[in-house]
Amino acid sequence: IEARKEEMKVEIASHLSKKTTSDSSLIQTLKKYKDLYADYGEKRRREVNFHLGQLERLILPTQTTKMTLWTLEQDSSFFCDRKKGSLSSILAVELGVTDDQLSQIQERRTRIQKLIEDLKQSLVLVK
Repeated sequence: IEARKEEMKVEIASHLSKKTTSDSSLIQTLKKYKDLYADYGEKRRREVNFHLGQLERLILPTQTTKMTLWTLEQDSSFFCDRKKGSLSSILAVELGVTDDQLSQIQERRTRIQKLIEDLKQSLVLVK
């Protein structure tokens, strides 16, 4: 990108130094440079869209994260349900979550839900 930009600058300088260069040729070169590299130019738009796409990919949760977030959005009765075969019971056993860890998760649910909302708002902004 920088090399092409430098080439364009040299081309513009060349047009300016030649007395025989027509105004239309110089105008065309300046327009090409502006279209490619201005804040609203095509190249800039493509780069911005690329980076916004990357941000969107980073914000979107994986399947595991989606399951975790869903679990954290459940009310406290979900975590208290210790019947064999209940989803909270299965998760606790499979993940090896202790009672102490479970109580810490419940304590932090409000903060985590706020973070989830922040992520949702960020995703809306990126889109």
